Amino acid sequence: MSTGFLTNTAVVTGIDTTYDPTKAIALTSSDTVGSGGANIPLPQAVYLDNLEIRVEPSGAGATTLTARITYDAEGDDPVTDDASIALGVGITNTAISGGVGVIQAWKRMPGKTLTLYLHLKVNADTVDVSAGYARLHWTDSFTPGVG
Repeated sequence: MSTGFLTNTAVVTGIDTTYDPTKAIALTSSDTVGSGGANIPLPQAVYLDNLEIRVEPSGAGATTLTARITYDAEGDDPVTDDASIALGVGITNTAISGGVGVIQAWKRMPGKTLTLYLHLKVNADTVDVSAGYARLHWTDSFTPGVG
């Protein structure tokens, strides 16, 4: 059984109440072969489990994110349906919010997929996503009720 996650390496700012392709967040495989090796692509049959995300909201109105995963940065080739993510305020740093979205989708990946794209919109105000704070977890096998 293999598991891993895709994560973002770039900061994306000003995510607002509509999907904006210019704010697509590239989620890239961070798993590599050996020291300094090439990134490992997703398995061709993969179970996308959940999305962890931490954001910095511009105001108190941001309480829910809507997330969509796509194969393309434009957002026209969907991998998943929209997922709603409730944002909770940080315990020690109230300027940070975060949440976990349930994705749960078996997918057959085309070729050697290294990158998927995360599209976000927020219910109010705007949010920023820092590098490394959007993580899409995956596994190549899944048994309901185990693990």
